[in-house]
Amino acid sequence: MQPAVAAATKNTSGESQAPASPQTPAEQKDKSGHTILDTVVVTAEEGVPLTYPGGRDVIDAETKDKYPDGSIATLLRRVPGVYFLPENGNDSRINVGLRGNDPRRSALTSVLVDGIPVCEAPYGNTDIDGMPIATERIWLIDVIRGGASIRYGPNSAGGIINMLTEPVPDAPMLRLGSRIGSDNAYSESLATGGTWGPYGVLVTGVVKGGNGFRDNGEYTDWDGALKMRYALSPSESVLAYVSRFDEPGAEQPGGLTQASYGQDPDQSTRHGADFDFDMNRYVLEYDNVLSADSSLQLKGWYQEGTRILNDFRPIVPPFVTTRVQDSEFSSGALEGSYSWTTELFGLKHSFLHSARYLREVNDEFYYRVPLAGGPVVTPFDLHAIFKGTAFSLFTEDVVSLTEHLAWGIGFRLENLVMTGHSHDNGREVVKEYRQFLPESNLTWTVAETTALYASYQKGFYPPQYETGFDPASILFAPTDPESSDAFEVGVRSHAISGLETSLAVFDTEFEDKIDFINLPNGQKLAVNTGRARSRGVELGLNYDFGAASESLDGLSVYGTITELRSEIETGANEGNDTPNSPHALASWGVEYQHHRTGLWGRFGGSHSAKSFKDPANTAVGSADGVNGPQPAYTLWDCAVGWNQKPDRSGFGLALGVTNLFDEEYFRRFSTGIFPGAPREYFAAISYTVFL
Repeated sequence: MQPAVAAATKNTSGESQAPASPQTPAEQKDKSGHTILDTVVVTAEEGVPLTYPGGRDVIDAETKDKYPDGSIATLLRRVPGVYFLPENGNDSRINVGLRGNDPRRSALTSVLVDGIPVCEAPYGNTDIDGMPIATERIWLIDVIRGGASIRYGPNSAGGIINMLTEPVPDAPMLRLGSRIGSDNAYSESLATGGTWGPYGVLVTGVVKGGNGFRDNGEYTDWDGALKMRYALSPSESVLAYVSRFDEPGAEQPGGLTQASYGQDPDQSTRHGADFDFDMNRYVLEYDNVLSADSSLQLKGWYQEGTRILNDFRPIVPPFVTTRVQDSEFSSGALEGSYSWTTELFGLKHSFLHSARYLREVNDEFYYRVPLAGGPVVTPFDLHAIFKGTAFSLFTEDVVSLTEHLAWGIGFRLENLVMTGHSHDNGREVVKEYRQFLPESNLTWTVAETTALYASYQKGFYPPQYETGFDPASILFAPTDPESSDAFEVGVRSHAISGLETSLAVFDTEFEDKIDFINLPNGQKLAVNTGRARSRGVELGLNYDFGAASESLDGLSVYGTITELRSEIETGANEGNDTPNSPHALASWGVEYQHHRTGLWGRFGGSHSAKSFKDPANTAVGSADGVNGPQPAYTLWDCAVGWNQKPDRSGFGLALGVTNLFDEEYFRRFSTGIFPGAPREYFAAISYTVFL
């Protein structure tokens, strides 16, 4: 059994919807009584769809519960090709990259919640400065590292991470959760709802916080959501969803110089630095299963929020000014998708068509205030309003050439207009991009339990507002858009009873690669480094010993390894690694579930190889800690627990330890060295009842 990977489909809001392809299995129920269908994994027995044409893993709710630290970093490190950088000890600012893409602020990874981008502007500000959802409210995590990920948006060269929230339950339920941990970490969560006739509702809420593992790291997060579903008919429903996330005044320990890190990695030299972030999200969705071979989805969404970061300059003490980043942002879209199947010229065709109209606004004011008093420093770092409008179309036709061979071909069209208007001098920058982004894939089911696949897709990443659309800003460093061509071949097999294997070979080639360099004065510089190439191999293995012997039922092991090289191919840094791209990643673990008593245990770890912070691959760490090598590290973790009932209702208990051997590791960022978390302890208790 592979607890981290499963298969089923839901729509992007986590609710059940029509099958997306003729390979969809019949409707079923998961262990918690939620209706599920085909292509997002829910049950470990099903696994990722055999013929999905790309690397893919899904972390389900049962697996997530076996990580009582409640950290998205610990969860994602078990997925091949994922590189996660530490920051402040909570999940509100994540740094994750896929297949050699720089994890810095997750800007080059398409991170979604319920299929909707979480960044401040899906095209012009892809940095995730605030993550608008607590891990406790995430139900499933779908990590798509290839295939047709271009359907989700142009910035998907490495793939996407789609975090699905819990669907409205079919049966009335109540779930309470509580977690405590090192450094006064705590979390309290609630979920309650059900379905009565055509009406369904789910209310979820989380409050969490702690002191952080470093000085000046105290934070509190508030997260709540309301989902309402109305069934117009057995095949037709309307979903409304509203959520709010708020992190007020979270302390920011910030970076350390090389000397400060050597003295005490847990210290902070930036007392008074803090971060405010909030986001409201509104979603309205209509789903209609028109027939056994067709379905329609219409969706409208809007999100708005604020981000304020108070930090200091210069980046090393003694500080002279407080640097304030003040951003108000919003984005919204109208989307529609239609899937249908027909027969043309004696061949079966499965079509998917989608369209999206999106608007985004960022109003940003970055300025400096002398600590000794006096007027605001001029010129301002940044003082402008940015707007973008995008209309996109996606279409794909999957042709069943034979019973076992399918060819998919499609494309995405993007028409994007981006503007920047300076509040300082009134100057305006307007840029328009029109992109044709083809994709194709081929799958061959060579046996009932084994499939081969190959895929290709073209990607596009536009210049970012902050550095490219306000000439009056000291941050102004215009770049050309980045383009990419992603190739992948792989195999997925269940041919040996109890053993699930996947192997992928990938090659992504970039033109006008956009990288961000942190200068000694704290400025972020955007540059086109020219051509770059990320290529590698991913291997995943999973074995359920219960298939070999009934006496070993419940015992399983998993392991993944990724060997990659992400290399700059032109310019002064030709032959160097791209920033934050280790040559090797690995994860492993053993798990045991004693079904009769409900006891379980897990022991595993992950490894990340050495990487460099900057394109120059600076061999020795700079005195300010910003540039230089980042060491390899191996993290072990373990957990034990108990579930009162097999369906995870009743009481659940879990105890866990992360970084078991207290390994020291760090990453480098704009203000110096950011240490990783030391050994930490956690305990969690939950109670679930189905009424």
